[in-house]
Amino acid sequence: MTLGVAGVCPWGPFVGQFKAYGLQIREAVILATDSRWSVGGQPLLDVGKKLYQVGPAVGAIYAGDVAAAYSGITALRQAYDRAKPQCIEALEKLSQWAFARSFERERASRAAQGSRCGSVFYVLGVGSRAEGVALLKLESLAGFKPEAVKGVVMIGWPTARDAFAQFLASGLDKWYRAHKVADQVTDWAIAVTGSLDQVIRAQRERTVGGKVQLAVVSPDGFAPLQIISLDKVADPPEEDVWRTVTVDSPLRELPEALDRGVSHNTSGDFGLYPVMD
Repeated sequence: MTLGVAGVCPWGPFVGQFKAYGLQIREAVILATDSRWSVGGQPLLDVGKKLYQVGPAVGAIYAGDVAAAYSGITALRQAYDRAKPQCIEALEKLSQWAFARSFERERASRAAQGSRCGSVFYVLGVGSRAEGVALLKLESLAGFKPEAVKGVVMIGWPTARDAFAQFLASGLDKWYRAHKVADQVTDWAIAVTGSLDQVIRAQRERTVGGKVQLAVVSPDGFAPLQIISLDKVADPPEEDVWRTVTVDSPLRELPEALDRGVSHNTSGDFGLYPVMD
């Protein structure tokens, strides 16, 4: 399974703070997810790529049936390259069409083999110079009808979502009480990443684990953030414990993982893999 998190910053009590003091922050959507997956009943591996660039200023994360979700991402990327939607509404329609069409094909293929297709959940982060940013949630249970979301949205197991919400709320509460001015997108990205890492370290859900994948989508485009790691478990505000590290191997895309049957050593410090296509 997955714990995927996306949010348009700022959120929570900081929204009122920003309005009261006339603060501004660059519009951006933060996308983050873990790396643990299982394909076709195989053992859990920490090499799953779950964060993708769809267009110049569009990113996606997913949860649920891995193979079905990957097929949907591939279908959307191909459709985006052909249609090149010029507005968020056009992207919403294109996404629903691509995901639904791909899901039906996957479900029919599984049925022919005597198996079932699990549910799929997507979150898209969109940036537009004309319209700002948008956060969209689409799921198979609702026919992939796009739902615009404000603040933070989480996809994955309830236990993992609840744990993340608690860690993030605790960290942001410390910010607020300390009168921290979190007017940089990186502040919010660190808060999300640190909270997600705490969930992974706490091992609240065995299907959530591995490295954290992180990217920001803004009107300027899709951007994976720099690779960072925690020297110790820390609350989100404690940025002084973060340091730059080197990545030893890329995350696997689905076909390569299936072909090679890869395994991965999960020991060592937490880190962020760059999101590479």
